Amino acid sequence: MGWTAFLGPALLLLLTRAYLASQISGAAEDAYITFRYASNWARGLGPVFNPGERVWGFSSPLWTGLLALLALLRVDLTLASRALAIGLDLVSLVLGMRLLAGHLRVAAWAYGIFWALHSLPASLASSGMESNLFWCLMLVTASLMQARRTWLMGLSLAALALVRPEGLFAAAVMAVWAPNRARLLALVLVAATWGALRAYFGQWIPQSVIAKALTYGAPGLWYGRQWYNWILPFQFGKWPETAEGDNLLPLALLSFPGMIAGCAWLWKERRSAVAALVAGGLTVLAGYAAVGVTFFYWYLLIPLMAVVVCAAVGLASIHLPRLVWLSALVYMVGNWTVMGRLYSGRAKIERMMMGGAGDALKQDAESRGAGGGGRAPLVFLEPIGWVGWRSGLRVADEVGLVTPWVARRRLQGAGWYTDFVQRENPDYLVVRASMLATGQAFTGQGAPFRSPQEMQRVFSQYQRFHPPPEVQVGANELVALRRLAASPP
Repeated sequence: MGWTAFLGPALLLLLTRAYLASQISGAAEDAYITFRYASNWARGLGPVFNPGERVWGFSSPLWTGLLALLALLRVDLTLASRALAIGLDLVSLVLGMRLLAGHLRVAAWAYGIFWALHSLPASLASSGMESNLFWCLMLVTASLMQARRTWLMGLSLAALALVRPEGLFAAAVMAVWAPNRARLLALVLVAATWGALRAYFGQWIPQSVIAKALTYGAPGLWYGRQWYNWILPFQFGKWPETAEGDNLLPLALLSFPGMIAGCAWLWKERRSAVAALVAGGLTVLAGYAAVGVTFFYWYLLIPLMAVVVCAAVGLASIHLPRLVWLSALVYMVGNWTVMGRLYSGRAKIERMMMGGAGDALKQDAESRGAGGGGRAPLVFLEPIGWVGWRSGLRVADEVGLVTPWVARRRLQGAGWYTDFVQRENPDYLVVRASMLATGQAFTGQGAPFRSPQEMQRVFSQYQRFHPPPEVQVGANELVALRRLAASPP
């Protein structure tokens, strides 16, 4: 496949990424958690969210380290992460098409057009998250396997294992196709990095993993059908519960038979790098589904692309008519009228609601000199990304990503919110408006309060200031409360 073959898909890729970048002014909520870790690291404070608090609350050691290097250059991390993601997407385009073209040329074109055109990869390029890096590393690893570059393969496997916790499992599966020297090199590098993280944070497992497991639970395969009900034409009692699942479901009429044929083709070509790539991606999908991992849209990229590659080789192997390919293309173009607006609208809401709360907290803390005793003002809330990044305040979170005590306390039952407020007496609270009315947490296990009276006692110590009390807000909107001066110090 000559280089001219990549020009059309590459131009399409740049157009889709540029369009969403123009519509999405900020990164995704969780990206700002990594941004704050990386920024503090670049400032010499170490990889911490709150200065002086060594809590492993980020999910990607590799992405956090890369962003810290960019932060050293004093560049805007939102723009820098986008530029890096688009560069990685171009690499993924070329590597994926070349990898598949060695077997089935039609599959290479199907992959290239999907990767360039579909709205999910395009939106993630503007998200500031590590998902696009994850997929790129899987393709780099598979390409090095095909080229038999042993030492580089070891480096790539190590990077894949460090890109996310589930990347460790994807790397372990793909390592089955690697020679022993590559496996050994990867193992040494991962063990050394993980040992350094253990020495710094005092734990082997990221707090981000522990907190989500404790707070959201692991409900299992039936609950986890949100990870696979968009692949199957048969529905399990209801339509997909996610916007992405609804969007992908019509393609199940192609992806399902494509995966059946693809698995048969890959079994015959089981020694190939394509088989290693698909096996690694489907391992991630199976893990999400088996555990019942809570859905976050940026988690979907690896399962989606594994299915796309598997289905592409399957459909190419059975010589699908051109009109069917054309129908799928028309559908993907049309989905921009829905999903393009969804991703840009979602980003605008996050910026307005969460970024606005962060700005209000920063302004109020500066005007009031909140905190006292020489300590930074403390805010207790969920979510922490935008607010933590924009406010600069010390943060405690309801999920326990950077506040491990909360995740452990939620397992013990009702009253965890009250107990934390009594324990730490935060200067600010940020809650969903519905919590003020019902006393129910937005997400996770354990009731915040033991009784309505207890809820009233807690919130009576605080006064709403953002938005102002006279402004009506929706149930899921964030409201910020400051501690009353008469509250205990």
